[in-house]
Amino acid sequence: MKEDIIFISAVRNLYKARAGFAELANLKIISGNDNHIGDVGEYYILWYLKSVGEDVIISGKRNSLYDLENNSTKEKISVKTITTWSKNGKGAQINTDSPDWNLLYCLYLGKDLIPDKVAKIDYFEFSEQKVIKENKERRILTNSKSFPQFQWWEWLENYRDQDAESKIKEHFRDLLNGKRSKISKKSNITH
Repeated sequence: MKEDIIFISAVRNLYKARAGFAELANLKIISGNDNHIGDVGEYYILWYLKSVGEDVIISGKRNSLYDLENNSTKEKISVKTITTWSKNGKGAQINTDSPDWNLLYCLYLGKDLIPDKVAKIDYFEFSEQKVIKENKERRILTNSKSFPQFQWWEWLENYRDQDAESKIKEHFRDLLNGKRSKISKKSNITH
């Protein structure tokens, strides 16, 4: 619970800072940036999986293609996060050639940096999506190393994880509003 309080305080401060940076960018004083958003998404998924009893840890390798390791299921989990703050609607590239990760969580964060949407898709289903197949074909034909940038593709709607979405929203919105989370009370989550 202590980590959750520290985390939501950091999210609140990041929200305030991002609002200030967005205002500065609109005034053309800075170019604008998207730092730490990936960390926010990873924490949400780490928290959620732990809240449902999974034994999950942050990947020991900082430059690996996955972010979390689920010791309960042996899954290697990649987490991709984008916010409404993103002007072009795109995030970091997703390495689609390597099944080093076998599960992908996708988060779309609202302006308050609480998830509006959470999707979950396994590597094989992901690699069969049209945009991913077309990117692979283009890279083969052009010898390009450019992978697709993460965005909230329409087809991700079919993979929405309603349980993760609602639990994360409820828990962290309660904390953001200064309330004790009902989810923590119900499940006695410990970190």
